[in-house]
Amino acid sequence: RQHLIDAMHWGLFGLVRRHPREWDYTTINQRNRVWGLRIGFHKPPGELATFTRSGRFLRADGSGTVRIRFPGGTRRTRKLPFSLKMP
Repeated sequence: RQHLIDAMHWGLFGLVRRHPREWDYTTINQRNRVWGLRIGFHKPPGELATFTRSGRFLRADGSGTVRIRFPGGTRRTRKLPFSLKMP
């Protein structure tokens, strides 16, 4: 019970913004959906990859090549690490 009380105080069950302009996402999955983006690695990643959005910029750290599909259908292929301005 104490763990649940602690989680409630930390805000674990609070409202989540529908379209946040800042977030971090760490994954090892080959196919991902995160905040409206579809991110697919050409080969399964051999290490954790971290994607960070800050306003109109998307940064990724790790290794491998990804194809990113943005809301609206724009696609980009990038080799990690990278930083780009979102369309």
